[in-house]
Amino acid sequence: MNYLKTNKVAWNKRTKIHIHSRFYNVNGELEYQLKASFPNPGDEEKIREMFKTDPELDRMGIDVYLQNNELSLAMPTLVVVEEKLI
Repeated sequence: MNYLKTNKVAWNKRTKIHIHSRFYNVNGELEYQLKASFPNPGDEEKIREMFKTDPELDRMGIDVYLQNNELSLAMPTLVVVEEKLI
């Protein structure tokens, strides 16, 4: 017996939508993020310092690391998709 298929058929009878979710990291360089986010004039260096000290303190909830002598980050991201059953 295919329990997965049986369960899916039973579930489809009870609901009109399915929701799928997946966690993954979005990686990027700090300098690219600074250019794309338009910080207030003069705040760039403050932001850089926050990121430089975060690997030791781990207060931001993101993975900050050095790659090719550049500060990079991996931001946790959740994607939720709704699928309407026909």
